[in-house]
Amino acid sequence: MSACVSGGGRRQPAEAKILLVDDLKENLIALSAVLKTLPASVVCARSGEDALRALMVDDFAAILLDVVMPEMDGFETAHHVKRKDRTRDIPIIFLTAASAEPDLAFRGYAAGAVDYLVKPFDPWALRSKVALLVELHELRGRVRAYAALLPGGADPYQGPAWSMSSATASPRSRPNWSASPPKPPKPPTRATRNACSAWTTSSAPSAARTPPCSAAPCDLAGGVTAPAAQRR
Repeated sequence: MSACVSGGGRRQPAEAKILLVDDLKENLIALSAVLKTLPASVVCARSGEDALRALMVDDFAAILLDVVMPEMDGFETAHHVKRKDRTRDIPIIFLTAASAEPDLAFRGYAAGAVDYLVKPFDPWALRSKVALLVELHELRGRVRAYAALLPGGADPYQGPAWSMSSATASPRSRPNWSASPPKPPKPPTRATRNACSAWTTSSAPSAARTPPCSAAPCDLAGGVTAPAAQRR
């Protein structure tokens, strides 16, 4: 494991780090040159074992992982990365010159990679992908920093809130889709409408008049309106 060419872009007090894993030194140098303008440091590993040791020491924004390597290949390395709680959320981009066979790409995505690139690849496209991952890493760090200032200081990316599903939620918190809809109120009878009409045309003071349908004041158009307290 060694430090490669450091990023030459915008610097941060706690600079993001990118882990490059390849058994060929010339590939590591070429990748470092592609990423040198990003606001991140680059750490190189010549094997899967070196990569796992680096991951236990530092926090990385992304891993650029070669597929074909002696002893521990890229797929096995990714498997170990995704097994650890500390490293399972680090995005992995596979880089390979093996072939463009669909089954290898499927194995890469099944191992948890966010992308699978076959050499030779477009260096501008790779830099753009990694730049986005670095930006997301910085945003996650800011969210954690703000969450630490709140009462309790819980990690917003961990805990039961992220794993709870509707199947495990309380039955009271789930809507009862099988319940019958409420029945509409029955329209007033003709006698009730006539009584309401007579009451509204009465000459008595409004305070002295008690409507015959005071529990649910009548709507002369044919319906029943809400009580006056609710209408306000």
